[in-house]
Amino acid sequence: MCEPQNHDLKTIFISLGAAGKRAKARIQSVFDGLMREVESIHSSRHASTPEDQSQPMLTTAGGKSFLQTPSRYLRDADLVYLCGTSEGDDFPNARRAILQAMGKSFLFTFPVGPGPAIQPVSDQECVIHIQGTNPMEAIACFVRDFTFWNMFPHTISCDWADIKTCLGGKEKTLAVYCSHSHDYEKGFMEFLTQHRFELARSSSVLLHCGWERPDVPWGELFWPMEMLEGYVRKGVPMVYLESTKTGLDTAFRAFLIL
Repeated sequence: MCEPQNHDLKTIFISLGAAGKRAKARIQSVFDGLMREVESIHSSRHASTPEDQSQPMLTTAGGKSFLQTPSRYLRDADLVYLCGTSEGDDFPNARRAILQAMGKSFLFTFPVGPGPAIQPVSDQECVIHIQGTNPMEAIACFVRDFTFWNMFPHTISCDWADIKTCLGGKEKTLAVYCSHSHDYEKGFMEFLTQHRFELARSSSVLLHCGWERPDVPWGELFWPMEMLEGYVRKGVPMVYLESTKTGLDTAFRAFLIL
């Protein structure tokens, strides 16, 4: 049985500096694609959406426009993503404004490039550092898939309180595994092995897996988590999210936040 679709999700991606601008252009395209999927579902003959049903709101904003009226952007937001270089005044100013005005929102902060260290100051924020040679693409893929998980039905139930307990108030690292082949289990095991030392030290872990097919058998959804359990200390909180859909650009993708 699938978890229901969230028609009321409100998400904003805030970009700062040259790095943020590059990410913003990519995220805007991602958000446009997700909204087209929503419209397609609503217009299909099998969908019955009440007239008063809310629509998701997925928006992007540059640092200057956001800092002028932060409350307008953050009003009733569920997810907030902040991306940019942490050197200079714009990044800390924007982050401070978000934390003061975001209400019930959860903030993912992505510092990119050089700059002072950033520590989360609230259990409504997770500071995420990106591994790999293309951090902008990793951020864009994570934003797309995590937003998708919040918007569309998923098979495995997960309470947002579990995600907040796992990530809230913590500084984390994001590692991404992608496979274009359907023989991805061996590669995923090698991916976990590459991160075995970080996993052994981690105080909490979130794993989000996506399959490029909507018909993954129930029994096959759990092997990534079963593999992960062998690398994590007993009693460490672990959260597992999954998405299955056609149209992904890989056969299998895993986001590991550790």
